[in-house]
Amino acid sequence: WGHKGDSDRALEYFGKSLAIKLATFDKNHPHIAATYNNIGLAWFRKGDYDRALEYYGKTLAIELATLGENHPHTATAHHCIGLAWDKKGDYEKALEHYSKSLDIRLSTRDENHPETAVTSYSIGQVWSSKGDSDRALEYYGKALAIELAIYGEGHPYTAKTHRSIGQELLK
Repeated sequence: WGHKGDSDRALEYFGKSLAIKLATFDKNHPHIAATYNNIGLAWFRKGDYDRALEYYGKTLAIELATLGENHPHTATAHHCIGLAWDKKGDYEKALEHYSKSLDIRLSTRDENHPETAVTSYSIGQVWSSKGDSDRALEYYGKALAIELAIYGEGHPYTAKTHRSIGQELLK
């Protein structure tokens, strides 16, 4: 069906999936965590950041219980929670979760991993929203260095980060 943007139908199917998984697996099974994350994403796309946080929180709880704090999946859960807090305008909570995500990613992935670039960029966006251009530029610069190493100059991600740096320099 591709990318239809139908969050309501997605929630319906994720709900069916979750019911089956809860009847089949232990409550802390990774498949249940993944489904909670998908439900959180659907609520996020609908703009209901409180509901997204509810499900992202369930994902994080399972990841912490089964994988521990220092695992790439836990980093992703923290990043998703950071995104929702960022959209709600609670930049301190967003930074808290993005920072946890970045710390985990730096300790479990290669320094030039795409996920590290994404989280660094997100931290830059928060600092920009908070009006701290120096810190925003610091994190945009980290993201750009990784993107250049991975993708090169002619990639859309690199272009987006160049644009963000330029916008920050205009402030």
